[in-house]
Amino acid sequence: AEVVDDSNIKCNSTPSFESISRSSLTVPFYVAPASVNEISTTMSFTYHYPEEINSIFPRAGFGGTLVTISGSGFLVSRGYRCRFGEMMTNAIRISDDKIMCIAP
Repeated sequence: AEVVDDSNIKCNSTPSFESISRSSLTVPFYVAPASVNEISTTMSFTYHYPEEINSIFPRAGFGGTLVTISGSGFLVSRGYRCRFGEMMTNAIRISDDKIMCIAP
């Protein structure tokens, strides 16, 4: 941990967590001086895998075509957009493994 100022420190999370499921994992979060094992807290930290796209259906269509993107890691807390060439459209998150958008 790095002390930023009197009321803030900066901690880096572990860069990988291979034994965890492909979605997310929430763990207890503790901070302590080096001379103490831990300080109790009700805080937590959630690891998320990055989004991954496995398939797009259909792969071709006309303007107005509903496009389904299947994959993993699509979080409720994030907004998504689809880009078709230079044009962007808003996407709708259906579930952790599916988003949909309409081709412009």
